[in-house]
Amino acid sequence: MPVIRIETSIRLDDDNKKIFAEKISSFASEILGKPEAVMMVTIFDGLIICFGATHEPSAYLELKSVGLKAEACGELSAKLCDFIHKELGINPARTYIEYKNLDPAMFGWNNKALA
Repeated sequence: MPVIRIETSIRLDDDNKKIFAEKISSFASEILGKPEAVMMVTIFDGLIICFGATHEPSAYLELKSVGLKAEACGELSAKLCDFIHKELGINPARTYIEYKNLDPAMFGWNNKALA
């Protein structure tokens, strides 16, 4: 049940937004070792983001998942920043990523809590 939320100052047309969502869904499920069938992606593009007192292209990601380990976040950051750079052209130094390990008893899906 991983969820990745992407907020960016880059504007994507609807077709490219769908393609990007599908690409990051596949990529994130692969690097997390979770089935893509339960991967959720939300994208908020064309936002005004002031980062480091400039409006150069930027991104903020939230990655939430059951079983997310703190020691994996460094490697995940490298992979996600590289992916965002390749797909959107955003410098990794202008990308923040927030991770959250979810308690399965506190997360619902398909009419029930996960635990």
